[in-house]
Amino acid sequence: MFAVGCSTAPQPAPPTTTVTQPPPAPPAPDPQAVAWMDQLCGAVHGYRIANNERSKQSESGTVVTKKVLTEHLTQLEELAGKTVRELEALPASPLPEGDAAKQHFLQKYTTSRDIAAEGKRKLAAAGGESGLEAGLQAMQDSQNAVSDAYDPLAPLKPESSPAVTAAAAGAKKCAPAS
Repeated sequence: MFAVGCSTAPQPAPPTTTVTQPPPAPPAPDPQAVAWMDQLCGAVHGYRIANNERSKQSESGTVVTKKVLTEHLTQLEELAGKTVRELEALPASPLPEGDAAKQHFLQKYTTSRDIAAEGKRKLAAAGGESGLEAGLQAMQDSQNAVSDAYDPLAPLKPESSPAVTAAAAGAKKCAPAS
């Protein structure tokens, strides 16, 4: 005879509910790190913004003369020089890789400034309109020296540093449109 509804097998355990805690909120960024990032981003983005504005004001179709080329080289020298001074004013970095990033940008913008200054010198030393080719090459080389120096966060590797990410998020001048 069979008993219906009776079983000698143990009942399965009731399902368990696992409660997971959300990850803790990231710590607030260090105010010194935010200020440092703001200065770094301000210098790098400041150059980019000013150089873009300078380029917009240049008239296309302008005949390249010694005077025009000297003006362009002067502008590049001044923009890069201003950026160098702003970078030199940065204190020691409170962020990992910060000092290396500062040196990276200092090298790029110093090279750009020096190339523009040397191009201007050569242009001034050339008689008449001679030397235009060297001046044009200096202008191109000055801009090429900083062609990969427009992202202030790249050398800081924010993807591997929560401190850098937090500081950049808190620094107003790190927004590319600033």
